[in-house]
Amino acid sequence: MKSMTMRSLLSILFALLTALAIVTAAACSDDAGGQMDLGAAPDLATGGGVMDMGCFMNPTTHVQIINACTSAQSYDKTPPYPAAAPNGVLPPLP
Repeated sequence: MKSMTMRSLLSILFALLTALAIVTAAACSDDAGGQMDLGAAPDLATGGGVMDMGCFMNPTTHVQIINACTSAQSYDKTPPYPAAAPNGVLPPLP
């Protein structure tokens, strides 16, 4: 009785995994006929990939929301690192 229940569970699990594999394969169909055109990648070493996008007036994507125009004052968040101390010596612990 116990082996029959285990066998039933394994066959159901196998059927579910097979169905998942078929659905995944169907969802990943390639409409381009196997040809993917990603374009030429910019050369980041020469600054070709760095663009100053400024700010976005009506942000709609997460990148635009991060770079949205605001009336907030700009603030430089450069903390003083102990490694930048004279001779790279850390201060003593309290």
